[in-house]
Amino acid sequence: MDVVAAFEEVRAYLSRFNALDFLSQFSMTYLFTPEDQFVSESDDVHIRSRELEFASGFYATQPLNSDGEQVDESKLEEFRKLSDAYFTAVDASLLSDTINGKRTLSSPMVSARIHSLHVRGDAYPHQFWYLAEAIYTPHTEWFRNHLGFAIADAITIARSIELELNNRFALSLENSKQRAESLVKEQASDWKAAGMTKDQALTSASVQLSFWQSKALYRFTLQEVASISGLAEEVCSAFFARLSQRPPYRNSLFPNTFTDPLHALWDYNTVKERPFFTDGEAFWVFAPHTLKEVLYSTFFFDLMGDQSYRGTFENGRGKVLEELSASFLKRAFPPESVILNPSYPNGEEFADVCVIHDSKLVIVQCKSKGLTLAAYTGDDEEALKRDLQKAIGNAAAQACKGRKYLETESEPYLLCEGKKVVIDRSLVNEICLIAVTFMPLHAFATRVRDVEADLNIPHAEFPVWAVPVGDLDLVTEIQQSPAKLLHYIRRRLLLEMGEKKVHADEMDLLAFYLDQGLWLTGDDMTEANLIGLSGYSTCIDEFVFNRYERGIETPLPRAARPDGFDALIENIESLSTLHRTDCALALLELSGEASEAVMGLIQRTKQRCLERNETITSSMGCDEPAWGMSIVASPATLSKEDGLDRAEAFGRLKKYAERVDKWGALGWRIGSPNVIDSAIWLDYPFEQDAKTDALVSMVFKKS
Repeated sequence: MDVVAAFEEVRAYLSRFNALDFLSQFSMTYLFTPEDQFVSESDDVHIRSRELEFASGFYATQPLNSDGEQVDESKLEEFRKLSDAYFTAVDASLLSDTINGKRTLSSPMVSARIHSLHVRGDAYPHQFWYLAEAIYTPHTEWFRNHLGFAIADAITIARSIELELNNRFALSLENSKQRAESLVKEQASDWKAAGMTKDQALTSASVQLSFWQSKALYRFTLQEVASISGLAEEVCSAFFARLSQRPPYRNSLFPNTFTDPLHALWDYNTVKERPFFTDGEAFWVFAPHTLKEVLYSTFFFDLMGDQSYRGTFENGRGKVLEELSASFLKRAFPPESVILNPSYPNGEEFADVCVIHDSKLVIVQCKSKGLTLAAYTGDDEEALKRDLQKAIGNAAAQACKGRKYLETESEPYLLCEGKKVVIDRSLVNEICLIAVTFMPLHAFATRVRDVEADLNIPHAEFPVWAVPVGDLDLVTEIQQSPAKLLHYIRRRLLLEMGEKKVHADEMDLLAFYLDQGLWLTGDDMTEANLIGLSGYSTCIDEFVFNRYERGIETPLPRAARPDGFDALIENIESLSTLHRTDCALALLELSGEASEAVMGLIQRTKQRCLERNETITSSMGCDEPAWGMSIVASPATLSKEDGLDRAEAFGRLKKYAERVDKWGALGWRIGSPNVIDSAIWLDYPFEQDAKTDALVSMVFKKS
């Protein structure tokens, strides 16, 4: 079936029903899940959400009628079949890279259309709450003066409605179950004649009894909301005045929504602006799970539309993004190493956030620019190009400028709150660049260079990790140390610079990193030049759901490593020696088998030292890239300083003997509770030396 015919069938079918009846019963049947039930990324509820979103948007453009056919489960199933046929027809047109046979879409445009059509939600639910609070709380006075409520009030009302709906559903199901038992007992002959078991009859009766209550379950009066929220009626009235619509309603900027079959699925949907339907007396919300996202996004347009206040809002919004980015980076790095808004010597801003830790430096540029509707839905290639340039391109250019300054200036320094921060170039061996945005730019940010090439945007001089602040939140929560975070960033930048095209969101990539190191090899991946990762983030999604939706303390998702390996990394990073982060990073590069060998080597060396009460040395090497590691276990009679010196001296000799440029030297003393007591990273080119040759020959002479 072609797109036009499929659309007309859906529209004609929906027109047969009362909107409030249809939407409430569809939502209760397919979208309600108990609050303690985890819904995975691949669950059908996301498909049903997309269908409800479309039906709601269509009904919003039509007058509310009090008539219409009776809605039952068979009618809902029929709608699902028709909507599936319509969506399938649209998908087919996308896969053929044409719209109505008129023109071929570029790869980024097809990607934008597919993403905006199929992916529901741009962040985890709890993140919308804190983002809305952080962005809008500084503008409480404006909110009260222009809208009649504050963002805190809006969040309180939305939370109260969610809680009340959960309570209503639980009570309704329990009442229906009790009534069903009586009904089944009275009509035993009927369900037996139909070949049903008692359990089947109870389930069927319970569903039917609940089904007819759906319209009442989703209905709220102003007085009810004031009561459950604890807020004044005038505040709740102002909330509904801004967030409800009485169909037919169309935003004046989008007067022709849901009329063109080829574009209807991407049309501006007023339910994202005003999620409550009203008949003038009561209010219905058919997708309560979307309230968080609506509160985060819709007020942006109110504030931006006030020309006299727009500049104040934009400046404040950018500041929030910078502060959030800094706060998340402080989870992984020592707080004192994270600097907000450092400047060049001339006073020009160097970065929004800068991290100076050990031998590592991170430059973060934040851009609050998101995708406009035309760019997000793949409707305007020039708009997409402009938005990506402002959101990522400009941030990358500023970050690259900062890196070049640090690498080329003979004595670089920064200004932080009037104080001079000197950067010792001889100590810095790695500079990472990060571009942070408010919301995801979907697959465009996975490999920025692919999109730059497809859209004819100049490449940044150095690779940049482009990440939304919500994903930075989760990455830094899971990778809670300098080495672990930097190691993930390294892998992401390798992906950015690699030859394979990758379509995935950040959480899929993080989960794949924890599972397989983010190496796109093995099975069918080695030969593939286009790889898509979808639905891979279940372990992270479930962690977020348990911790933030259910309030259950849940272990962080972790890469599989041998016992004691994470403690070894933490131990190394707790030291004060220079380049300790490099030592930890080298160990994180090891495979599971190699990391197990390291732990075995450390344990055996320490055990022999305990048995003999004398200094024991052990070493192992890695071929690609070439580097090695040694451990020196010493008796307690040796001072800490001497133990450190001995570990370093042995490491330098072993590095020379193996003719490699990089070496990790670990030390431990009997009686220490630590995995190791010292860690030194040796990184300098091998140079032949006659005296050292003689010393090495003597120390490592063959027995």
